Amino acid sequence: MAAIVGYAKPKNSEGTSWEQHDKLLFTRLDTMISIMPLHERGNLTRRVSNIIPSNAPEWKEEYDKQFWEVLVEILGYGWLHDKFPSHRVQFEEPPDIVVRDDKCELVAAMACKKIRTSDANDQFFERQRKTGEVVGRDVDTRVLSSSPTENPFLRKLKDTLSQAERQLNQVDSPTKFIFLSISWDVSAAISRYKPCVIGLITKEASNLSSGITLIAFEELNADQPFVGG
Repeated sequence: MAAIVGYAKPKNSEGTSWEQHDKLLFTRLDTMISIMPLHERGNLTRRVSNIIPSNAPEWKEEYDKQFWEVLVEILGYGWLHDKFPSHRVQFEEPPDIVVRDDKCELVAAMACKKIRTSDANDQFFERQRKTGEVVGRDVDTRVLSSSPTENPFLRKLKDTLSQAERQLNQVDSPTKFIFLSISWDVSAAISRYKPCVIGLITKEASNLSSGITLIAFEELNADQPFVGG
């Protein structure tokens, strides 16, 4: 099953710190896959196999993004397995993952989401990669705004949480989680701005429907959530 997560290995610099980060991440993912019953591993394999159409002429960036979404679900599976060790965790839609007891009754449900970096952020660094020219970039202070009309990140966050709530509202579970991995744009990642951005996320978490808990973490560092946990 290591091949499943290997497909999505991110391209990063030659720095050993990133390489070490990747090794730890994929070791953790392999461990989580190894605890899955054979049936659930089969579901995961089919999910990954369906990302790339059989007649696809070439690799597309969208395939990478879909692989990363699967990785969030694997981490969500492991998180639920640790939280409910005496129950059965399984992939099931809606929402994405559920926990059932020995009578097949729902114990918990989870919707797994990922907020990616913006297209503008990606395009900026892609241009630098292609040209080799390192240029400065203005900080986008809109990320600090509490108004969704002014703050693109906040709009994306609200839309993502609303979609997750709709998924969770389709099941009758006593406990519900939104498992959210966030990749920061440069402006949001600046140390003096990040606490404000996390504050906006925390506020949105408090506005979720009763019974829904947000677990938010940076990139795929699910073992270090900055909201929930």
